[in-house]
Amino acid sequence: MNFKFEKRKRKVIAYLKHIFILLAMFLKRDKVNYKNKKIIFMIESKDGRSHGLADKLKGIITIFDMSNLLNISFYIHWTYPVDIKNYLLPHKINWNIEDNEIIRDNSKAFKIDFTTDGGLNYYEKLIKIINALNKYEQVHVFSNSRQTTKKEYRNYFKALFKPTDKLQSAIEFHLREIGCDFVSVTFRFQQLLGDFEEGGYPTLPKHEQDTLIDKCITHLQNIKKENQKYKKILVTSDSITFLSIASKLDFVYVISGKRAHFGHNPYESVDVYLNSFIDYYLLTFSKCIFIVVEKGMYNTGFPKSAAYLGGTKVKVIKNL
Repeated sequence: MNFKFEKRKRKVIAYLKHIFILLAMFLKRDKVNYKNKKIIFMIESKDGRSHGLADKLKGIITIFDMSNLLNISFYIHWTYPVDIKNYLLPHKINWNIEDNEIIRDNSKAFKIDFTTDGGLNYYEKLIKIINALNKYEQVHVFSNSRQTTKKEYRNYFKALFKPTDKLQSAIEFHLREIGCDFVSVTFRFQQLLGDFEEGGYPTLPKHEQDTLIDKCITHLQNIKKENQKYKKILVTSDSITFLSIASKLDFVYVISGKRAHFGHNPYESVDVYLNSFIDYYLLTFSKCIFIVVEKGMYNTGFPKSAAYLGGTKVKVIKNL
């Protein structure tokens, strides 16, 4: 038996089944008044979630895609740990909603958290949303996964968001400071270097931290040798310790200042979180994004998400 063929056949059958269910639901849409229905992407408390900035952005794009398909009004209410409008504003689509417009009555609004639903596919999630819309005025959704194409991600992001003046000014300032085409390298240490607390991940002893830092600096030097035509390398990282060391290399450019994870470090200032948005947007201008993953480090989705937006290629360097 060809197990790969059987697996693909079962997947195709499952997708067809979901499509038929969706078609049946669309045929019944005239029985429900969708005119005043709302889908709201909600983040107003931790609710046990530890997802980072990129995961939340990917979730927004996926739920917007579903709202667009259903022709239902889409809104974003993201106020935790800080208000998203400190960094991103509505662009071509007005997704802003005031707190007094959000229904808190559970008989009229329904919450869906797709991070706890065991990996539902796109069609299963869509069916769940439609079922909720048939019964409730508002559906409050959280998701952390990208279930759109890279092109859709880029187009939807640009339609939904524009940087605030403060963020845009920072982006332009750093691009002027870099002053040339560049590649970038991202290092995601989590708690390995002891910069901050993150979800119980281990912190290395000092001598092992030094060894890991040396390995990562060597990666930077090798990437520079292989990319001689680029005078600068933008380095992004969650570790201020590593950034301060890497910045001593004359070809390295870093955004100075502390970093904080949106899920694990919810009590930082607005300006601390701003650095992550600056990193994100600058990565979109990179000619190539490298991700270095040594043993214990995390193969982060943050720069990959930025690559979707910028149409940039990504190369992962693993040494596990």
